[in-house]
Amino acid sequence: MCWEQWSWSNGLFGAVIGGLLAGGFTLLGVMLSHKKETDRELAAEKAIIEAVVQSIRVEVEVLWNRYKGTAGSHLVGLREGEIFGMFYPISHDYFTIYNANSGMIGKVPDSALRASIVRTYTLAKALLDTYLFNNKILEELQYMQLHFLETNNQVHGSRVQAITEVMKQAAVLLRQLHEDVESSVEEMLRLSNRGATT
Repeated sequence: MCWEQWSWSNGLFGAVIGGLLAGGFTLLGVMLSHKKETDRELAAEKAIIEAVVQSIRVEVEVLWNRYKGTAGSHLVGLREGEIFGMFYPISHDYFTIYNANSGMIGKVPDSALRASIVRTYTLAKALLDTYLFNNKILEELQYMQLHFLETNNQVHGSRVQAITEVMKQAAVLLRQLHEDVESSVEEMLRLSNRGATT
């Protein structure tokens, strides 16, 4: 082999090696940059999930404490066989944070916390629906009582008794749902205390 061929092939060999090294380092740089960006995105999502869970925690605490100070305290004071004879005003959806962030709940990595959040809100909504039902039949009871007092018609009196029995059953259901929600709230607050993404 002559010197010119050797020099040319050495130069080619050096260029190939240099190109491979440069390409390898470029690829490594791109991979590291991608990993950093992915880690940054994961950290940002983790922070958002944590913020959503803590906001839900605050919403649940505020709503539960408010409820316990109003209708909840009256319900707990009922004796067996009594009706819940108080209108509990429910005018709109109280679960603003939960409803606005329901898509994030599925991203909570702690499956027990995720299930507890969904269970708490589902039970709370069932409790509110039962209060709405109780409000409706209480209104009907008061209407029938008024007619019975005005007319002394036994048809109205029988209707008052029938509605009263339905309201007694509704009170039992309200109390059971109240206890279920209370238990679920306590569990959710305990689980959310340790953090959503731990």
